[in-house]
Amino acid sequence: MPTIKEYTDNYVRWSEMLRVNADRIIRSSETRKQIMRHASSAPLDELLKEAVDCIADLTGDTLFRDQVITSLERRAHDTHQN
Repeated sequence: MPTIKEYTDNYVRWSEMLRVNADRIIRSSETRKQIMRHASSAPLDELLKEAVDCIADLTGDTLFRDQVITSLERRAHDTHQN
């Protein structure tokens, strides 16, 4: 049978996980608002970066964000070099 400490530890872990998820959802909501506001005027590369941030916030996949942003920056750098 679990002890009170184990219940408390589980509660703390779950509370933290829920707080982190709520923060990610709030950030993604703000990002979606920005994308909608600027979709007709912002540069496409900036909109793509915003969309990548939104996806990463919704999924919690920071590796996705890091890899795509790095690829976009490398692509932009290579384009300016040529």
